[in-house]
Amino acid sequence: MRIYTLAAASRITGIPTTKIARLEVWPKVVLVVFHKGHGLRPRFVSKNKFKEDFVEFRKQGSLSCVVTHAAVDGCNGIYAVRGSGDPRLVTVHNGRIYCDCPDYSQISQSLPQGRQGACKHIYAVLRFHAISSLAEFVREQQQTVPLF
Repeated sequence: MRIYTLAAASRITGIPTTKIARLEVWPKVVLVVFHKGHGLRPRFVSKNKFKEDFVEFRKQGSLSCVVTHAAVDGCNGIYAVRGSGDPRLVTVHNGRIYCDCPDYSQISQSLPQGRQGACKHIYAVLRFHAISSLAEFVREQQQTVPLF
């Protein structure tokens, strides 16, 4: 999973990717270096801004997704989600939420064991249930009453 990308730096700074020469990832910040001749000085962007952009970009992508409620059994469920590409299956099972898309696969492989990540399809299912964030979903699933 790549959080620190030229595309993300462009969205955060408002500068086109064609003007960004490179990114340097430091312990708490990312240095965005621009091509010469554009009158732009390098600037530091906090890693938190990149993480916020990562989530917000997927939430925005979820707005174009259509969720079909396929099957629910207690707090477990399977949802068909259609976005811009192939239809995807989102599964809620034992308090966790999964998707069969490549983005989710990359996200989940890069996170520490036990951490939950989300793609646009998962955010679409959360929005379908009026849940505003993945953290809210995790909190609700840890309670004894099933969320959905």
